[in-house]
Amino acid sequence: MPVTLRDIARKLELSPSLISAVLNDRPGIWAAVETRKRIHDAASDMGYRPNSAARSLRTGKTNTVAFVYQNTPEQQLGAVYSTAMETLAEPLGAMGYHLLVSAHNSYKGVKDTLFELASTRGCDMVVLWGQEGPVAEQAELLEQHNMPFAIKGIHEENHPDWPQIDFHHHQMMTDVVEYMHRIGHRNIAYLGFALDDLFCQRLLKGYKDSILRISGQTPPSEWMQFVSGRDMTRCESIIGEWLDMPKDIRPTAVAMGAGAHYNWHGIEMELAKRGIRLGNGSQDFAACGQCTQETQLIFGQASGFRQSEISDLAERMMDELVKPILEGREPASRVVKVVPVLHPIESLKLPLDGIRNSRISV
Repeated sequence: MPVTLRDIARKLELSPSLISAVLNDRPGIWAAVETRKRIHDAASDMGYRPNSAARSLRTGKTNTVAFVYQNTPEQQLGAVYSTAMETLAEPLGAMGYHLLVSAHNSYKGVKDTLFELASTRGCDMVVLWGQEGPVAEQAELLEQHNMPFAIKGIHEENHPDWPQIDFHHHQMMTDVVEYMHRIGHRNIAYLGFALDDLFCQRLLKGYKDSILRISGQTPPSEWMQFVSGRDMTRCESIIGEWLDMPKDIRPTAVAMGAGAHYNWHGIEMELAKRGIRLGNGSQDFAACGQCTQETQLIFGQASGFRQSEISDLAERMMDELVKPILEGREPASRVVKVVPVLHPIESLKLPLDGIRNSRISV
């Protein structure tokens, strides 16, 4: 049989109302420090667990935050978003909240769950994570029911009042192009993912706008190439095509909008076959931009963005949006654009001698 507040009260010979007030940290109730310690120790020793349903009725809070998303078979977003969930769960637990994760294979399932949560007040707040279009519809549904929420994604053009956070992809590519221009490069190409996602469009636009501002000319189409999937060979081929161009129009640097480690290794392998090292000097072939935590260069040197992972974004979301909203405070800014910092990528700095015709498994 579960331990009740009355059980603790009888053991300590105190009133149940005092026990309840102390365990629920109710304001306006005085109790000596020693008495509070006795109550908490007894509750722990006796295995007391608060009745969440009763507490919800009393306080109007569920102490639950919901993370709702659509997991398509093609993308398997559950594995991708798990780091965001883990990052949110720990600080929420420290605040006394549970994280409810609800994944669905259909968009209808997502909307039905959000409608139920909002209409029944089944949670205190919802975290939305996904593509901007569907997420905007989900946020509008929650807004209609006055359910607090925070969004991964930028919707400031149409909804500047929504609590939202994402990387500032346009600014990131601006920083990349300006950095490589400062170290002496003028022919700067772009390598990105062949996706329709909005973040890919913003990365590419940031690159184009920066090239236009610096040179006064739109970059030629030959300088903009795209990859999809784990295609290291495609990256090698792209670098080879660029290096085979006439010297006056040949790219000497690449802005990386496709940051997976196999893309970086594809670049290095093609350069190595030609006896060229990836470097940070004006006479080297340079690369700068997106990378992942596991990215490690084999031969050369380059720069990439620090703290640009999903976990970094979730941590900022928790601190700057979720926590203030749960505490009843207004966030310092409802639109948070995160610009990661460029830093050197770790490198093994292996010698180029004897590897021009070899391949390295990554």
